[in-house]
Amino acid sequence: MWDFHTHILPGIDDGASSMEESIEMIEHLKKLGFEGVVATPHANPMYVPDRHMLEELRDRLKRETGFDIIIGYEVAMDTLSVHDPEKLTIEGTRFILVELPWFDEKFDYEKPLLELIRRGLRPILAHPERHDHITMEDVKRIKGIGALIQLNVKSLTGGYRREVQRRAMRYMEMADLMGSDAHSPEDYARFISKGVEYYEGKDFGRYKEQAH
Repeated sequence: MWDFHTHILPGIDDGASSMEESIEMIEHLKKLGFEGVVATPHANPMYVPDRHMLEELRDRLKRETGFDIIIGYEVAMDTLSVHDPEKLTIEGTRFILVELPWFDEKFDYEKPLLELIRRGLRPILAHPERHDHITMEDVKRIKGIGALIQLNVKSLTGGYRREVQRRAMRYMEMADLMGSDAHSPEDYARFISKGVEYYEGKDFGRYKEQAH
């Protein structure tokens, strides 16, 4: 079982603040029965973390913990017109994790998603349940385009507002992937530990196997 969509690499974004905290997060993952994790630091038009730097951090964590870690990004959708999406994929795959704008209700999400697909990439939409202006019909349309839908386990276990939890429950049937969106050891201890069963049949492991 693989955890997907995490901010587990130290000192990169608003996730783990130190190597010690990253290691603590990995220890939680081990206790919960995970065999690997996909690290997805934020990428936006102004800043994309250098992949070589991310790989160095990953390699150090692997030496310290023996845990399997794959590198990717959580890509703000407006980044796609500024940076080459080929360089923002999940390591070893053609998948790319994209995040919708938080406040632009008129944003045309179909065009960039279709462009990714035209280029042979497979977009994964991050946590649509957290976006108040995204509706069930929007999620159905995005899935119909060919994108995968990823929900946050933290949404399902009450880590955000009640309305976010209700939306996550409604989107469960459409969800292809579960991820933690963990930013700290506390996320695993308080929210992910209560929702490991949600990963059943929806963890990243099966997509990882398809990619090779």
